[in-house]
Amino acid sequence: MTDIVERLRAWPAAYGEDAMSSTYVGSMAKNAADEIEGLRRALDEIVRPIWHMQERAKASGDKIDGHWANVMAKDPEYLRQIAKAALLQKDGQK
Repeated sequence: MTDIVERLRAWPAAYGEDAMSSTYVGSMAKNAADEIEGLRRALDEIVRPIWHMQERAKASGDKIDGHWANVMAKDPEYLRQIAKAALLQKDGQK
């Protein structure tokens, strides 16, 4: 089964302009695909918080403190903030 994001991105190209009443539909499909990708990234960060902490630290040339990474990974408020940030970004807020 093809992933929904792939289908949304491919739909306008696969069916041509005749399949759309306007470019608005294609734009909505692209926006939906972008939103789904962003929410999936947030879910992945909630599921694998330490891996994401390590990646961010590596990108900035830092290292993480293992003890505090474990504490944060188990903190519901930290995980809730990841979800909240993704939802605010989805709504166009920062």
